[in-house]
Amino acid sequence: MVLSRAQQKIIFTTAGLSALPATKVYELWLIGPPRIRPAGLLPPPSAGKTPPVLASGLVAGDMVGVTVEPAGGTSAPTTTPIVLMSLPA
Repeated sequence: MVLSRAQQKIIFTTAGLSALPATKVYELWLIGPPRIRPAGLLPPPSAGKTPPVLASGLVAGDMVGVTVEPAGGTSAPTTTPIVLMSLPA
C-alpha cells in the first residue's frame, strides 16, 4: 500500500490471496472516524496477486481493511476483515 495524506488517497494491492468463487469478492474499506466507508472492489487475484486499486477519501485515524463480500460488494462489511492495517500518522 502507498498512501498520500496530502491527496487523501491510497494505492492498494495484494499478494497471496486465494481465488474466490464467482459469488464472492474482496472489498476494500476505509475504517475510522466517524464511520466505515467502502473504498473499492479488488479485482480477482491472478497468481495470488491483485492489480492496484486507487481509493480516495482518506481521513486522519483511518485504518484499511479487506473483507470477503457477495459479488458486487456491499455498503457495509458483512464479514470480519481478513486484513486490517493501521496507517502511519
